[in-house]
Amino acid sequence: MTSVGVNCHNYITTRQILQKRTGLILRALFEFNLIELIELNSIRR
Repeated sequence: MTSVGVNCHNYITTRQILQKRTGLILRALFEFNLIELIELNSIRR
């Protein structure tokens, strides 16, 4: 592999890791919001 090839590969790998991490954070926030909404609804009743 040339140095350009290595840099490109590292860039793609880093992007995949970041995308996975972002997806996990978004999912966690979404689930947390769902739990909050359910709790708010049960308090209102």
